Amino acid sequence: MEFNETNKFKKGTIGEEIISELLQLKGWDVYRPNNNKPHLIDIIAIKNNTTIAVDVKTKARFNKFNAQGINFNHYEKYKEYMIKNNHNVYVFFIDDKIG
Repeated sequence: MEFNETNKFKKGTIGEEIISELLQLKGWDVYRPNNNKPHLIDIIAIKNNTTIAVDVKTKARFNKFNAQGINFNHYEKYKEYMIKNNHNVYVFFIDDKIG
């Protein structure tokens, strides 16, 4: 099975669409990778000479807590990306349990 045929990819694509539309409504120009492979950053958005990187996590919240999260390794990669590219990374969480 190809990666773009997995449920994880399909859910992720829906979450990315939601955030892309939200950013566009707020006046951001949105750019997304055009490949079907895993990537650290889902969206690059530009507005008023400000560039941000966005990663969208579409997954269920924790069962014990009303929260979501990332592992420390992802956090370190985001920090490295921010230093290297000189713009902030924002992580959006879409809770697929509530649709």
